[in-house]
Amino acid sequence: MIARLFASLRTLEKKVAAARRAALSGYSFLGGTVGSESRPYLVALLLFFVSSTAFAQTGTNADLWIAGPIEYPRTVPAAAVESNLFSSLHAEVVAGKFKVVWPASSADGVATLFVSADKPGHWKARDWFRRELSAKGTLWETAVPVENLDVPLVYFVELQRGKTRILSPARVADPRELGLENPTSFYWNFLDGFEEGLESWRLTDERDFPTGLQLSPTAKNGRHSLSLDIPEKKRSVTAGTTRVRGWHFQQASGVRLWMRTRSGRGRARFTLMTNAFSTNQVVAVAAEEKEISSEWQMIDLPLSAFPKIPEAEIDYFTIEAIAEGPREFLVDDLQLLVSGSSEL
Repeated sequence: MIARLFASLRTLEKKVAAARRAALSGYSFLGGTVGSESRPYLVALLLFFVSSTAFAQTGTNADLWIAGPIEYPRTVPAAAVESNLFSSLHAEVVAGKFKVVWPASSADGVATLFVSADKPGHWKARDWFRRELSAKGTLWETAVPVENLDVPLVYFVELQRGKTRILSPARVADPRELGLENPTSFYWNFLDGFEEGLESWRLTDERDFPTGLQLSPTAKNGRHSLSLDIPEKKRSVTAGTTRVRGWHFQQASGVRLWMRTRSGRGRARFTLMTNAFSTNQVVAVAAEEKEISSEWQMIDLPLSAFPKIPEAEIDYFTIEAIAEGPREFLVDDLQLLVSGSSEL
């Protein structure tokens, strides 16, 4: 590492010296000869180019195209993947902010960035969030919140122009290696209050529940909760989320949530999974079911309540509501269980 650094410095010194010699002796630039009055500007330009090139090279291994097949989010309709169109897509750190930048040839259309914090893999159970890219001329960019410097960020762009949709290949960036010195988002144990939709949630058996998951206006906090509605002649309904990630448990010791029924009583069963929906999936069902009444109750689920599984690989958490249908269960304020967690 040190040897490569000194070699890079020697190369930089040679380029600077060449730039100075060119500026002092007059230099043919874009078909013209630079006179003495223009030499300081040329020196500045060349030094900027040399330093920018050296800086760009330092981030080469910190932001890469993902080799091999990936799976895009299940909520993103299939579309053509264009590598040439997005060849300049990249991540960078500017003034302490992590940004994704796309220097495009046109500002037409709507560009949406999809980001997922976790190492590449877990394609069937990744947790994605989206942000709109804003265009400044033909330069599209957006800032991305970073909570943990050591968790890679996988990202891609969806471009919509009229009825045409195009996807970029996926890239993976390492915030710390890219030069980010501090997180840009404070660590918070709160995971989901159901105020931004249900994109991270799904029903285990969607065929039996054609209306899909729904939100309820009856909430513990805020405006919405998750409704788990058991229809007549059914005895349970199960929903899962990708919001709970293995890297969370570097600081957290479990999961907390609030539940109630609309009326009557029922039970709830909880499960953690690793590598969910893949051939090497591991399932850990909490040993104890929880009794649920028509009053909001806080449920703490420490990792010790589940059979031992590889914590770092956790990527899916499920809630099974159990009762004679019809019966509606409500879920709110999913969060991580950490030391000193307050009772929200």
